[in-house]
Amino acid sequence: MAEAFPLEPSLWAATAPPAQPTPPLETSARTDVCVIGAGYAGLSTALHLADRGIGTLVLEAREPGYGGSGRNGGQVIPGLKHDPDELEAMFGPERGRKLVDFVGRAADVVFDLIAKHGMDVPHVRTGWIQGAHSPATVEAVKRRCEQWGRRGAPVAFLDKTETDRHLGTTRYLASWIDRRGGAVQPLAYARGLLKAALSAGAIVHGRTPAMRLTRQAGKWVIETRRGATVTAERIVICTNAYTDDLWPGLRRTVLTPNSYQVATEPLSDNVRTSILPFGQVSSDARKVLLYFRLDDRGRPAPIGRELSFAAAPFADYQGILCLPGYETAVVDELAAMLRALPWERADFDDVLDPRVGALAAKLAAGGMTSREFAPSPCSAIDLPADWTAFLATLSKPTRRATLRPFKV
Repeated sequence: MAEAFPLEPSLWAATAPPAQPTPPLETSARTDVCVIGAGYAGLSTALHLADRGIGTLVLEAREPGYGGSGRNGGQVIPGLKHDPDELEAMFGPERGRKLVDFVGRAADVVFDLIAKHGMDVPHVRTGWIQGAHSPATVEAVKRRCEQWGRRGAPVAFLDKTETDRHLGTTRYLASWIDRRGGAVQPLAYARGLLKAALSAGAIVHGRTPAMRLTRQAGKWVIETRRGATVTAERIVICTNAYTDDLWPGLRRTVLTPNSYQVATEPLSDNVRTSILPFGQVSSDARKVLLYFRLDDRGRPAPIGRELSFAAAPFADYQGILCLPGYETAVVDELAAMLRALPWERADFDDVLDPRVGALAAKLAAGGMTSREFAPSPCSAIDLPADWTAFLATLSKPTRRATLRPFKV
């Protein structure tokens, strides 16, 4: 069966170094620690354990770096969603300070690992800029900058003029720059972690999904789809967005939103010197943020020959968005722009818009083929017969007692 979301074609797959061999597990094995999942978390865990002489075996359902680790935007940004003062208020002065220190050094860990192990990972470390698009977000980035600066981070607030100069756009009112940040080629970094982990003595098996965990004689036994088992003293589950029911309830702790990236053709020299001219990466302060960067060569590159338009199956609107009054003109402009790029095919998935046919026809006139996919059906579920039956499905008596009075 073909892979639903293959790594290729993509910019990152086209420019990453070749992956190290990770053959499937064919015979049962024993180890100190079994790591399930070979993204950044799993591979870094394996590397650090193997560096300490701890026997480590990694099981990966597909190939190392297949998921978000090999597909993200590659921006290395210290910090979390919450600002330092918020974290200390949430977790207390002692634990809060430790957490702030930990996340503040996160970028150091990435770049130090690349240097320590001589990884073949294109990377830059010239800083990250967060643009503010509204008066409210201007105040937010000022606070964020002040709080990190108070803790000794190399940061600075950029006014409108400096923001325009650093980003190459006039769309932001202000910004702040954190010089601890930078960028990596994301799939190359995953493969760099893999190579370093293997060199340290870790064993990594791709195409070997873990299917079941049991405890036998005080040890963990991991059953794989291919029939072989792994017996380990301890397990570390690093499956993130691909979490299934291997560990009860873990799937419900993970949300899996989508993020889309587009890479352009190489920029001309005069354009290149006006967009992110000082080499920083950027993501803005919107809740659903926009992010952009240049690749390690100082220019974006084509991502492939197939272009996908996709809508969320359960979204309120699944069509083409544009400013009022431009509903017809947007089709002509979009088609002209796409025909000027080296795309060969456009796929429309769950896009419910009568203008899709017109857009496809205009693309075809320029030599592009297109395909339309029917809307995704909603899965059928069995509903409880009544409120009492629903309450019986809840595992916690306290939750049943809390909800019982709300019967309507």
